[in-house]
Amino acid sequence: MNASRAGLATAAVGLAFIALMTLQSSPESVERVQLTPWWCLVCGELGVVDVVLNIVLFIPFGFGLRAAGLSRRRVLLIAACISGAIELIQAFVLIGRDASLSDFLTNSASGFAGAVLADRWRTIVLPAPKTARLLAGLGAAAWLGLQAFTAWTLAPAFPREPYWGQWAPELGQFDRFTGSVVQARLAGTPMPGTRLADSLPTRARLAAGPAQLEATAISGQPTARLAPIVSVFNGHQREVILLGQQGADLVFRLTMRASNLLLRGPAIRLEQALPESPGDTVRVRGALDHNVYKIAIERDGRTLRRALALSPSWGWSLLLPFGDYSFGGEVHLLTALWIAGLMLVVGAWAARGWAGPESALVAPSLLAVTIVGGLWLVPLVAHFRAVHWSEWAAAGMGAALGSMLGARG
Repeated sequence: MNASRAGLATAAVGLAFIALMTLQSSPESVERVQLTPWWCLVCGELGVVDVVLNIVLFIPFGFGLRAAGLSRRRVLLIAACISGAIELIQAFVLIGRDASLSDFLTNSASGFAGAVLADRWRTIVLPAPKTARLLAGLGAAAWLGLQAFTAWTLAPAFPREPYWGQWAPELGQFDRFTGSVVQARLAGTPMPGTRLADSLPTRARLAAGPAQLEATAISGQPTARLAPIVSVFNGHQREVILLGQQGADLVFRLTMRASNLLLRGPAIRLEQALPESPGDTVRVRGALDHNVYKIAIERDGRTLRRALALSPSWGWSLLLPFGDYSFGGEVHLLTALWIAGLMLVVGAWAARGWAGPESALVAPSLLAVTIVGGLWLVPLVAHFRAVHWSEWAAAGMGAALGSMLGARG
């Protein structure tokens, strides 16, 4: 297959992916969409996530068109026309899709970025030694910066506004918990299903930790989407802390700095924890205690629980497009794949940049300092627990494989 046909094939696959991601109705989002003006540029509780994902969305399509021989100007024009058509379809044909000026601008820019990347990819993948040294240094600095930034975002950020306690609330963005709540406690004190009279003291107790929400409830039917069992929202209808049901899973999450930056904060789940038949009495609990997520349920005379320490390597989760994703047993595997991929790239650049025998120790030293800085120093400064052993293994394997590929290239 020649370069032109390969480019057209890439563009076709990219266009199919764009259609898959943008041309489906979303009835559960109708109320949210009605509150979002079309001219808004960074909108909604996950506005930054939407912007970043839109910037990435058209890159393969633009890359393929440029590789097929089209000029950058034509690629930009085609991307803008397709993006405009998608926004019109979302506005007038599909249900619950958010057509906006932001999507049009970011998608168009994404197509152009793909065209630029098509002209520069060889410099990135097979750089000359001098360029490789620069890229390796920038890559190492970017990894350390991302680790530090992620650690900073994974800190609770409880708002100062009045709080409203909610028992099995009916909210447009969630499913409805079909059971009933008997009692609830927030930060160690009883929580009513109304406005809290002591919001500021409650906030202080949550911030001091552990930030805990618990309830005794009568189980309901499994839900299709996340359904709050008990939750707390502030006066601007922003989520503060939530303990809910998704399917038969128990889910816990609370507001963090990531949420204030319009990024996705982490949540933890306990799989198949809730009864699949209604009528059972359960006691559920979720907490963030010294940077460790904890979730538990007492039912049928036994207790199921999970504890998951926060990690600065969870940067991959800040931009997840999935609405109600929560961390289960797979989180360590996904984090390891993320780390290995990043360190593979840095390792390949380092090996190409310092390939001579006179500088044989430079690349391994750079990689070692980078790994130790990201997986030991950053967690230490952020008061996190030691990261999971799989993160060290993934960083080492990624760096080693990248070094092998860079040396051969």
